[in-house]
Amino acid sequence: MIISRNIMELFFNLKWIYDAEDEKEKLARVYELEGTAFSALEKEVKMMEEDANSDKLVWDEHMFKEKKEALQKSKEVYPKLVRKNKYGIDVFKEAPPFDKRMDKFYKLKFYNIYRFLSAFVHPSPILREFTLLGNYSNKTPIQILESLFPELIKDSLAFIYGILEISDKIFSKKFPDKQNKFEKIRMEYFNSVIDIIGITT
Repeated sequence: MIISRNIMELFFNLKWIYDAEDEKEKLARVYELEGTAFSALEKEVKMMEEDANSDKLVWDEHMFKEKKEALQKSKEVYPKLVRKNKYGIDVFKEAPPFDKRMDKFYKLKFYNIYRFLSAFVHPSPILREFTLLGNYSNKTPIQILESLFPELIKDSLAFIYGILEISDKIFSKKFPDKQNKFEKIRMEYFNSVIDIIGITT
């Protein structure tokens, strides 16, 4: 489940980057994705700092000071991942939410699947309902998951092919002398997928 989610996320991140209008925008999107993890940590440190200054503190200053210093150092090391907010303060760039990185067709078809798979990565009410309360179906959780696996495998194989296809376009442009080699790898994978799907259907 987790692997399928990660494959899907990788495909749509690559597609979102590749679909940008020009090279400058592609690079800007790369920086936004790279900055997102730092941005999440930055927000966490800010919450810790606000708490440390409150009457009923949970975090002491020394507990977030090291993280704050590490973030500042990262801003110096990776300046292209930083932007100024509306107050003129340097903050890390952040990519749009995952569903905003998908076009309408893909969002309608795959976003609900992604949300369902994410429930097995992050604790959520969906996971609690699914595993403990059983309100969604008269089947056991294992029976429901078993029925999903064939489609998940097929989708994951298709997304991996999509990843190879986008990578092929990127690397062939950068290394034109290796284009035939990239094409061969992609087609060998495609033929393997056909064989696997033929076996699993």
